[in-house]
Amino acid sequence: MKKFLHKVVLFAASIVALNMMFALSGCKKDQPDPPDLPDVEVPLAETTTVAGKVTDRNGEPVAGAFINTNGKTGSTDANGLFIIANVSSPERCYVSASKSGYFNGSTSAIARKNGFTQVAIRLVDDAPDFQINAASAQNVSLSDGSELGFTANSIASSSGGLYSGTVNVAVEHLSPDDVDFAFVAPGTDFRGISTTGAERQLYSYGMMMVKLTDDSGNELQIAAGNSAVVTMVVPSSELANAPGTIPLWHFNETSGLWEEEGSATLQGDKYVGTVTHFSTWNCDYPTGRSVLRGRVLDCNGNPLPGVKVKIGQTFAYTSSNGSYQTFIPSETSLNIQVSEPELGLQSLVVPIDPMADGLEFTAPDLSVACPAYISGTLSCASAAVFSGLLSVTWAGGSTFIPVGLGNFTIAVPISINSATVNLIGLTQNVAQSVTVSLPGVAGEVTNAGIFNVCDNSTSGGFVSSFVINGDGFNNQTITLSGIGLLASATYGVSDNATVGFVSSTDGVLTIGFDGNSTGSFNSDNDNILASYSTGQLVYGPQTLQLTVTEYGIVGGAVKGTFSGEFIRVEVDPVTSEVTEFPVTISNGSFHFVRTMDQP
Repeated sequence: MKKFLHKVVLFAASIVALNMMFALSGCKKDQPDPPDLPDVEVPLAETTTVAGKVTDRNGEPVAGAFINTNGKTGSTDANGLFIIANVSSPERCYVSASKSGYFNGSTSAIARKNGFTQVAIRLVDDAPDFQINAASAQNVSLSDGSELGFTANSIASSSGGLYSGTVNVAVEHLSPDDVDFAFVAPGTDFRGISTTGAERQLYSYGMMMVKLTDDSGNELQIAAGNSAVVTMVVPSSELANAPGTIPLWHFNETSGLWEEEGSATLQGDKYVGTVTHFSTWNCDYPTGRSVLRGRVLDCNGNPLPGVKVKIGQTFAYTSSNGSYQTFIPSETSLNIQVSEPELGLQSLVVPIDPMADGLEFTAPDLSVACPAYISGTLSCASAAVFSGLLSVTWAGGSTFIPVGLGNFTIAVPISINSATVNLIGLTQNVAQSVTVSLPGVAGEVTNAGIFNVCDNSTSGGFVSSFVINGDGFNNQTITLSGIGLLASATYGVSDNATVGFVSSTDGVLTIGFDGNSTGSFNSDNDNILASYSTGQLVYGPQTLQLTVTEYGIVGGAVKGTFSGEFIRVEVDPVTSEVTEFPVTISNGSFHFVRTMDQP
């Protein structure tokens, strides 16, 4: 039970604060103003709500990825979605994602003041591609002709000492002509710091992700005083403009910036350079920075929110009014295009001429064929605020948009198949799901109905109960109920444990167990917790049986049953004599809403 202690302490503090808040406010649900959906292009932000999705290279969602954005953290749910509020950012949101089995991934975007900044990250798997012997000089060659060259006895362990043995090499060459280059390149906005400390916008001719590990998975590095040779193939589409010598830049995963270090020379169709450590290395030409803005409209001239626009080597999402904006390298020609194959949307390619450093330019509107749509309304009779994510999932794809109170419209593919509309809340722990049929005609709208986002009382609320006997209780039934804010369960990624609680005027019930799935637990063999407190009385378990019958996605339900022998301990403040008061708890049940996972 010790692993739950720190979580329970935090929950207890939260419960006290929340109960005080509701008592002082006369049980009103007034809260600070939420981030509103922008209906015009917004200036650079001070705070924002970051909403996004993490997928692998095949577009499949990555659940349980740890998210860090400008110091705020969270994790992805079963659909790869996350939402993090009150992110401080004077200009730029840098968002990183990490999970075992993948290279770290990241993206950056211009933040939207008091609104939603929508992002996407694709992770590249880091399974070893090659094995080499640290004692030998060896080259490894990728299928496209890119290479890594190692000298003998040049690898160090994580402690810095010289390493001998097998080296597992995971390597990925990211070429600018790859269709998903804009979505997998670290940082995605190509902001760099030169050796003189100047900020530069970068134009990439290719990058290489490298990770070295031993057989136990411990990371290795190039030993001090040694180097390795990186060779990157320049795509034929870029070869004519490739400079003879180009700076090398490595990616700083803390700042989200590329840092200049060394250079590479063009040898035939390849850039060749030496590096003294491994992260992700990039062959980039540094330029000034300009700002590109634009809109995406459907065939009827209506704005399209939540769609990706590929802008040269980077990308941006459209806001609720169909607008987008991003930084681009100055003095560089590029193309812009909507390309959303899952939604069946693709615009014509629009060329953008080179712009002067510092120029802000509005691109021509990008028009796409009319998709189908799903609409609905987020409602709350008490006028409570709301921020959340609405996703639509169908066989073979999914899409999502950030949402607030009021009407929403989201583009979906034209189909006759069914789809699931999921809503998860941030300001309230709301989870709702409906099944709809996707429209079969372009421009047609399927109405998903009204979502009540004040709380989940319309679907039974969050009620936990049990029967307690002993210590003055005579087979008394205790019923605890609360809105999602006061009846929640959180999974901790680092300790693989779930802790949930429900708080009401009748007391507080806390439940804890290992993992994030259904199953049966017994205190004789498993790490579990259940406690009940009412006033000054606190009962902890002596023996406990606990069964988790339902474990939903973030925003979904966590339900189960429990029973056992419990005890209250009382210590005489004068004599220090300890008295125990046993009780029996039976027919216990709990119902929480699952909040966003925590690190």
